[in-house]
Amino acid sequence: MYKNKRLKKPNSNSDIFGRVPEYNKNGIFVPPGDIHLTYGNRGMGALHISQRHHNDMEKSGFSGVDDVPAYVAAIIKPGTPVHCEGDMTTKGERVSTVNVTIGKAILEFHYDDEHPDGGFYKVITAYGARKKHGPKVGTVL
Repeated sequence: MYKNKRLKKPNSNSDIFGRVPEYNKNGIFVPPGDIHLTYGNRGMGALHISQRHHNDMEKSGFSGVDDVPAYVAAIIKPGTPVHCEGDMTTKGERVSTVNVTIGKAILEFHYDDEHPDGGFYKVITAYGARKKHGPKVGTVL
């Protein structure tokens, strides 16, 4: 399905935007996994980000759905803090990455037996907020 099409990270031949490391302390478990951006729909992914958060994108110099991968890559970089938002969903754990100069991306872990880690993180949304929620559980690799 087109909404599940993984988009490429700019200046790369990869669809991996980064990696969330495993965290297992103080009763919080965050599974490890690669981060992917899909084309999505009105509720998640690149289409959602371009439609719902275009003002935030424009403030950072990005516009339109074609610029979403670059916008997401500007937020999700090696060393960007990962916070556990503590939001368990039917599909998995939600975490956020916060880049204090650009904004925040919300990631959701999706279980997938065919993936080497047993699953991966999907970018649900990205926007201009820079506030951190929940404890820091690592940094993007």
